[in-house]
Amino acid sequence: MHVTDTFGAIIRERRIALGMTQQELAQQIGCARVTIQKIEAHQRHPSPALAERLIDYLDLTSGEQINVFEEDDHHLQLGPLQTALSAKLPLLPTPLFGRLDEIEALRDQLTRPEVRLLTVMGPPGVEKTSLAIHVATLVQPYYHHNVVWLSLASVNHPNLVLYEIAQALKIQEVAYQSLFETIQCTINKRRVLVLLDNFEHLTAATPIITQLLACNPHLKLLVTSRTYLGIRGEHTFIIEPLPVPSHEYACTEDLLATITSRYAFYRACQVSLPVLYSN
Repeated sequence: MHVTDTFGAIIRERRIALGMTQQELAQQIGCARVTIQKIEAHQRHPSPALAERLIDYLDLTSGEQINVFEEDDHHLQLGPLQTALSAKLPLLPTPLFGRLDEIEALRDQLTRPEVRLLTVMGPPGVEKTSLAIHVATLVQPYYHHNVVWLSLASVNHPNLVLYEIAQALKIQEVAYQSLFETIQCTINKRRVLVLLDNFEHLTAATPIITQLLACNPHLKLLVTSRTYLGIRGEHTFIIEPLPVPSHEYACTEDLLATITSRYAFYRACQVSLPVLYSN
């Protein structure tokens, strides 16, 4: 069976009648807010398992349930991982400066079989995200371009992390199967790298990360965080701020070129304000 196009309208009408936001409904049934948004906008059909949870929670009448499902002879199948997942990697607005050693070290670790979880740590403003995206782009061939980036900055509940990862991998729930099992069956023996950006406020989700790695021996996670996750087998890489020049020297362009932090700022200003920095 599959869900009809009227499903989204029914869900939206009942949710509004109950005075609930999309975020509140998503938290109650254990999915991401964007999932509810797409269902109501007819941009996505929920799996039968998710549809059943919505029906139970919203207490739909028998008449409404008849309109929700249509009988279908097709069997649910797990499709292969989408190709060109690396297209999800964002482009960096400015190039990285002064991080060649860090880039090579991270690149090396991400191609080692024993490294399953690599956490890039550091204070705010040291380019953890930019560095991780750059390195993830470089190792795409090693992972056969099965590389995805997921920003967790707007995810406000640990229980939503697994659903966000599944969506990033374009995996939907399957009836009578846990989401862990669905991800495991879909990834199978593929090399997959998932970049989880801004994890520091979701440390309560570490048991989910542990189980996800245990179920998928070919999956690797590259995490950016202000603190370590504390998971067994975690490898950490600390990013330090770039050095700055002494105030006793004149700040010339030649000096800027040798002091990477100032030169990076200088080049960024040239990009954003080309008229002021043109020769």
